[in-house]
Amino acid sequence: MPKVFLISIGIIGFIAGIFLTLNGNKIMGLAGSVASAAIAIKAINDFKKEKKSA
Repeated sequence: MPKVFLISIGIIGFIAGIFLTLNGNKIMGLAGSVASAAIAIKAINDFKKEKKSA
């Protein structure tokens, strides 16, 4: 269950970062988008590893 939560947070954060970038806060928006995308990718990869080992 925590993996799904991390994936959701990562996607929501990525979208929020895009909106921040478009609204003029470019550095914070880009940094937030990159960090959130990294969280989502890490959670997806961990989720896939768990499914393979199960």
